[in-house]
Amino acid sequence: MSSRYTVKNIVCESGERLALLLDTSTGLPIFDVTVYIVAEVRGKNRSSATIEQVLRSLKVLLLFCDLRDISLDVRMQEGRL
Repeated sequence: MSSRYTVKNIVCESGERLALLLDTSTGLPIFDVTVYIVAEVRGKNRSSATIEQVLRSLKVLLLFCDLRDISLDVRMQEGRL
């Protein structure tokens, strides 16, 4: 069984490394997760290994929500966290 999400490390032209959480069905980064990682985690000068660990934790959360049919977007919009 393959997972719906995967963590992938990319290397920018400058040599900087950045981990992203991708949706395996589209190959695209998960938008909200990417915004959070760039603004909150990477913005505090965390190492690429730390960012990768945060992404793996978010991956587990998203998989749990998928299994339980929980929409985090809807819950946040309604203020029900």
